[in-house]
Amino acid sequence: MAKLTLDGLYEEYARDVLRYLLSLSADRATAEDMMQETFYRAYLHIEDLHDEKVRPWLFRVAQNAYIDHIRKRKKESITSDEFFTGLKDNGASVEHLVFQQEKLGEVIVRMQRLPEPHKQALLLVTVHDFTYREASEILGVSESNTRLLVFRARKKLRDFERGEEDE
Repeated sequence: MAKLTLDGLYEEYARDVLRYLLSLSADRATAEDMMQETFYRAYLHIEDLHDEKVRPWLFRVAQNAYIDHIRKRKKESITSDEFFTGLKDNGASVEHLVFQQEKLGEVIVRMQRLPEPHKQALLLVTVHDFTYREASEILGVSESNTRLLVFRARKKLRDFERGEEDE
């Protein structure tokens, strides 16, 4: 097993960690600060890390940095399309991108209304392609609870889309 280096970790995972933090906070400066904290913690524990568990561990640390941020400041409401900026690159036409941007704006509004655990589970599984098991490790809950959170998040989003206010 190759020895892990901070430079190697940063090069391989920084973009994904930043996108995850941006999807949670929607503020680039805050997300970058939390990413810096994440990799600082990785530096402190680099000797204890195992190659196969690094990605879920980094996302767990990033999630904890986000929770710490929420505890320090009231969470600001997300008012910008920056929420999903760069989350999925697809090389589509301009017309398709404009249509997609409008739809993303609608999704952003609905995502804001989800309870935090539902939102985090949904983002980890659907946007960041973690398995339910990896997402459960990051969130610190059971795999079945993670599946339930994602199921409920999707259901709530469908309900919001249909105009049902049963939160």
